[in-house]
Amino acid sequence: MATQQEITISTDEDAVALLSIALETPAETEGAVLVFDNWPQVEIKLTGTHYEGTITANAAQMLIEYQKAFEHAFLELVKPKSTRLTNSEKKDLAITAEVKKGSTLLTLDFNAALTQLSTQLVGKMTPNEILIAILGLGTIAGATFVVKTFVKERATRLTRTAELDSQTQLSEQETKRLQIVTQAMQAQPKLAFVKDDFDNARDAVLRNASDANTLSLDGVKMTSTQAVQMARQPRESSKEAQLNGVYYITGVSWPDDVTASLELRGLENSREFKATLNTESLLQKDKSLIASAEWGRTPLYLSINAKLLRDNVISATVVGFDWDRLRSQT
Repeated sequence: MATQQEITISTDEDAVALLSIALETPAETEGAVLVFDNWPQVEIKLTGTHYEGTITANAAQMLIEYQKAFEHAFLELVKPKSTRLTNSEKKDLAITAEVKKGSTLLTLDFNAALTQLSTQLVGKMTPNEILIAILGLGTIAGATFVVKTFVKERATRLTRTAELDSQTQLSEQETKRLQIVTQAMQAQPKLAFVKDDFDNARDAVLRNASDANTLSLDGVKMTSTQAVQMARQPRESSKEAQLNGVYYITGVSWPDDVTASLELRGLENSREFKATLNTESLLQKDKSLIASAEWGRTPLYLSINAKLLRDNVISATVVGFDWDRLRSQT
């Protein structure tokens, strides 16, 4: 493919066939320009007294979780050092959802958002890497065989799975497609994190089907009871905390000119963790005092902002230091 050539992707089969070429013989995809035609999409059908072409709070939460998953994918692939999107980026990456009456049939369309993401990868990846990232993301987000595999894995929580087994059985072709997507995640490990996020979104769909009679996720139909039983609970989020108290500094390192990394052990509760300290405004003599506090095992009162997950410190920053006590030791 010596010159630019538009390739239309309108089905899972189209996407995986090109993904396979990009993985095995990348020279053949040189110059490929992707055009998405109603792909990828996710269909969520809900029935019940609350679902007559309407969107309940639960249904809205399903859409929000898919949007979050796509935004996380953007950050992972395009802005790995950032933790949030700009308002402009959020607008460009907004997925669309069409609601049809009779029941509530939600069709989530990632077409425009996926196209926008691909343009943002230019210059950050090689053309072949972009192809693998975009096609990998699209299939992870919306391929039917990925959804079947997801439901089959979650169905191990049920006592009766026969009804779902018949719907989630992969054909020989679908099994091969799943293997190709797995190869893409091995070639670009960030896609594995992307899959985790979309699996979380699918779990949110299962959890939020509690007020429906039935749920159909990309053609896999189940009762609301089955859906809720299969869902994993959302990951526990970290909590902000203040860990002010008296600590020993048991280790000090200087990763750069403006940061110190302190290994701390609490005097009262023996909690041990690492915390960062901004040293940009410190004089050399102040840095020497920190080092001497480590050597002398001087107990110091520190003000610390931290994040806790299951009572474990996952990050901590020293925002207040007992300099008077340090200086009185010299």
